[in-house]
Amino acid sequence: MKDLITGKKIQELLGVSRQYFWQLKQKREFPEPVFKEGRVELWNRKDIEIYIKSKK
Repeated sequence: MKDLITGKKIQELLGVSRQYFWQLKQKREFPEPVFKEGRVELWNRKDIEIYIKSKK
């Protein structure tokens, strides 16, 4: 099973506000969620780790 992560956890990892996280999600370079139903979105943790490393 994939290691999934919530938007809230991504915000904590990045140290950003909910508003800034929303802005990041609008950018093409930010990974797409692997699960989306209603307001629930989940990302693959590895995709987020790669994104974070690419920004350093």
